[in-house]
Amino acid sequence: MSGDIRNTQRENGARIIENPRVALDALSAMQSTFSKQDLEKFLFTRTDGADQFVEAYNAIVSSPEIQRLDDKSQTFTTTEMRQVEEKLIKDVGELSQAQDGRSIDKTILPDRYKTFNAEQKDAYDLMTGQDRICVVNGGAGTGKSYFLHSVNEAYTKAGHKVIGAALQGSTVQDMEHSTGIKSQT
Repeated sequence: MSGDIRNTQRENGARIIENPRVALDALSAMQSTFSKQDLEKFLFTRTDGADQFVEAYNAIVSSPEIQRLDDKSQTFTTTEMRQVEEKLIKDVGELSQAQDGRSIDKTILPDRYKTFNAEQKDAYDLMTGQDRICVVNGGAGTGKSYFLHSVNEAYTKAGHKVIGAALQGSTVQDMEHSTGIKSQT
């Protein structure tokens, strides 16, 4: 391995040991949880040698900014992400109890509705219904963005402001690009 790479790894390892938040921010930038294996892979390419690897690993796992998901788990999150998720759960609970003043004219359906499959129609109807809080979950390529574009259109035409929310920056970017919904983390 070249000297430049080892110097960079040594410097990165020293930064992580001094401030484990550097590693935690990087590990949680794309997903809200990470495994022990994810942490080890991350450190392997950012430390110089076994001793620095162990020191950096111990600095991270002993940091007050890391949370093990349960006693047996090899999965972690950050204290900040845990707090965000707890606040989100609290806020959703409060919102679900609030009265809803929205109204969507169900007699005017978007052009895309004709091309929705049965699950997309159900999801569209749920999202434009009277429930205050709705959750839609689906795997990649199942058409979530396709129908959410129409949900955005329906609410916008009815005079409502639509805002998307996601825990990860990459999801926010995808949502904005594919649905037209202004989104934030």
